[in-house]
Amino acid sequence: MRKILALGVFVTSAACYSGGPLESPDPPATKSSASLVSPRRIRRLSNREYDNVVRDLLGDTTSPARKFVVDTYQNGYDNGSAGLAVQSDQVVDYQSAAEALAANAVANDMGRLFGGCDVASQGEDACVEAFLTTTAARAWRRPLTTTEAARLRDVYRLDSQTSGGFARGVRTMLEVILQSPQFLYREELGARDAATKPGAMVRLTDYEISSELSFLLTGSMPDDALWTAVANGQFTSVDDYQREATRLLAAPGARETLRAFLHEWLATDRALTLSKNAGLYPSFDAAMATSMSAELDRFYDDALFAGDGSLRRLFTSNESFADETLGRLYGIPVIGSGLQPVTLDPSLRKGIMTRAGFLAVHAATDSSGPIARGVFVLETILCAPPPRPPANVPPAAPVGDPGVKNITTRQRFERHVSTPFCAGCHKQIDGVGFGFEQFDGIGAFRSTENGQPVDTSGSLVGMGEIDGDYVGVAQLADKLAGSRVLADCYVRQAYRYAMGQIEPTGADLRGLDAAFSTDAKLTDFLLAIIAHPIFVNRTFE
Repeated sequence: MRKILALGVFVTSAACYSGGPLESPDPPATKSSASLVSPRRIRRLSNREYDNVVRDLLGDTTSPARKFVVDTYQNGYDNGSAGLAVQSDQVVDYQSAAEALAANAVANDMGRLFGGCDVASQGEDACVEAFLTTTAARAWRRPLTTTEAARLRDVYRLDSQTSGGFARGVRTMLEVILQSPQFLYREELGARDAATKPGAMVRLTDYEISSELSFLLTGSMPDDALWTAVANGQFTSVDDYQREATRLLAAPGARETLRAFLHEWLATDRALTLSKNAGLYPSFDAAMATSMSAELDRFYDDALFAGDGSLRRLFTSNESFADETLGRLYGIPVIGSGLQPVTLDPSLRKGIMTRAGFLAVHAATDSSGPIARGVFVLETILCAPPPRPPANVPPAAPVGDPGVKNITTRQRFERHVSTPFCAGCHKQIDGVGFGFEQFDGIGAFRSTENGQPVDTSGSLVGMGEIDGDYVGVAQLADKLAGSRVLADCYVRQAYRYAMGQIEPTGADLRGLDAAFSTDAKLTDFLLAIIAHPIFVNRTFE
């Protein structure tokens, strides 16, 4: 309890931020890019970011955040500033994690904490000072103020004198640091003497900008090279930001982080924990779920960093990775152990929407779930959410109903929505969802169901340039991949991820990168945000 109460001395009063309700994602219209500037705020580390930071700061790979309260995704991503606050249960989680992390660091690699200071030759006091300028500063992603450093010295002296000497004092300092707001939150406040007039534009400090860049691209604190660049005054211009961004994109952390972005956008991060009706899908088990998840990881890495790295590649490539388990599902031979590069039938398996993991996630436990698939594509891939269903809509007949045992899933849902009460909304939804019917609830291809031929014809309605009929997901993928609709939706999703918030209603996101298209690299729009004033400026509220 004493250590939790000690956190109060480190709270920055200017850092208070209260997120309001999320705006509805209306199509971009007339607002200028100035409206896209975020408010001055603090952003709590997500669980993923927490684990990455303690790994890079302390060399600890125990991933303590796996036991934390699950993050909420108010902006669709785990870095949403408005949705990430510290609740009472999390305080306990943070305390337990800090105590375990500090104990491990001091017991196993205490020398790492002192930045090269040798206690035996330089003395304990010198190494405490080294701790404050290295580990403490890196943990808080900026140099400590004089007051902060003095308070941490007081913590060290109190515990080292009363509880067990030098090692105990260092351990307690580290516990306090790991529970402090400066560690748990990313500061976006600007200089301490920044203008305080409501509506005033505030530029972030160089250290804050370096954190924004690093967390955006690698999901973690600035690495040694970026930290040194800031300290040496070599991180002050857009050219500097682009130089460091290009370097970070080649680092292993970028693969992991941008892969997580795609997983969260396309909701495929749930593949590993899927469950299915064993009676209907006897081949599906934990091993298959693991294979599906692993394929998605490799496919995303390939889409992001191989070839042209384009949005079009993500949605149309028939190159993927499969092991024997997925080979049986895909109906192709796989030679060798583990995931192997494979070429899938382009008439059936184009792009992410035809990968088994995507299809299995966007399906019911006992069927292909065409309604869920249609809603997801419209809402998340095309940014055109259909109207929400009224509360009193009766459910469709279940799969086991004797009345539907000899008809296809499509026919079952067509019966359900045939009344005028449902038909209006479902014309748009079903036009997308029914086009996926060639794939069952675990993503296996089928041409018949319950002895009836499967109808995979679909149509896009109300989507402008891509309106019209298609047959099968491969044709749908081609329609999307050449469209401004998909490019604009990706831009919207990338903005939400990069800025940690929903865009204001009517904001013109195209103004951030008018040249972005489905043939551009997936990372190009992130680089455009980094080069834009919204990345380094905040408004005072």
